[in-house]
Amino acid sequence: RDADDPEAIGRALLAIAEIELLSEPRLSAEARATLEEAISWLELAAETSARSTLHLLLAKGFLALDVEDYATATDWYTKCLELTIAHGTEFSEAIAHFNIAEAAELAGDADRAVAEYRRAGETSVRLGGFISATDALLRATMRLTTIGDGAASVECGAEAVLCARRSRSEPLLQSALEVYADAAAKAGDEHGAQHA
Repeated sequence: RDADDPEAIGRALLAIAEIELLSEPRLSAEARATLEEAISWLELAAETSARSTLHLLLAKGFLALDVEDYATATDWYTKCLELTIAHGTEFSEAIAHFNIAEAAELAGDADRAVAEYRRAGETSVRLGGFISATDALLRATMRLTTIGDGAASVECGAEAVLCARRSRSEPLLQSALEVYADAAAKAGDEHGAQHA
């Protein structure tokens, strides 16, 4: 605030709001006010900065998601994805796919959620982001298991386990093995489930 830099202020406020978004299903009044202030600063910065435009679209998507307006959230995230592709920003592309997937999942569109989670996972793998790739692939596996697509859930679960191994995170690997075991069991692969 002392530097009076709209982009830096907007990004900092967005980061503060995101902390709550990671741990709570809905924004508190304080976090919502923080996100709305972030949007006002990012709108100023977006006039001259493509990066601020990306953050602005993301923030607007979060706001729409918080009020369960999944169609509007998807629109903002899709615009974010189009901009990232135009500018060749793969890290932001992975985030955009993940956010589109989350909105689709909340809206009850399991097929789109799975497709977007898988795209997020594939993009993250290309960047060596194995933790985020595992998260996306685990979510896709759970959706596939829920809708009863046994073969696809086992395949996706196996990819998640591989990414988790590459992340070198034991807790993440444990989660991946549990999700894979559930997918295998529901697909009738008793040996695979027991092995996991």
